[in-house]
Amino acid sequence: MEETKPSFWRSAKARAIGVLATGSAAVGTVVQTVAAEPINLTPVADLLTEVGGLVPSIVALVIAILPALIIFAVVGFVVMFFQTIIDALGSVSRLIR
Repeated sequence: MEETKPSFWRSAKARAIGVLATGSAAVGTVVQTVAAEPINLTPVADLLTEVGGLVPSIVALVIAILPALIIFAVVGFVVMFFQTIIDALGSVSRLIR
């Protein structure tokens, strides 16, 4: 009798099961090790304090740039409005010819 090679899907399934089993064991070991240590949240609190200090600067930047954004929006609308009118007149003039 000839030996048959395992199909691709069977070997892929076996590899996936091995990887999942190994990963589950590793995560379980890490969780047990880390759970015994107290969590130091001081760096997180410092980071949140620093980010909170940046918020007024970001608000000031947005307030300073907002009038320019509004002007650009209005100018863009007016330009596109007139461009649409010009395109419409051009298509009408082609129909008349």
